[in-house]
Amino acid sequence: MAQNYDYSQLTKTQLKEHLRSRGLKLGGNKPELIARLHAHLTGVPDPTATVATTVATVPVT
Repeated sequence: MAQNYDYSQLTKTQLKEHLRSRGLKLGGNKPELIARLHAHLTGVPDPTATVATTVATVPVT
């Protein structure tokens, strides 16, 4: 798919097929699926992805 492709023309099922073939998450509404596919194809970070953070705790003495 070209970067300028209009992903909104695809059905949700078609979007999920494209995501599945690339090993990407399938959950979300249509705009989220489009954003995820577009992010993958353009190399831009996925705006729908959640970032896990780890905070180290140090005991107070």
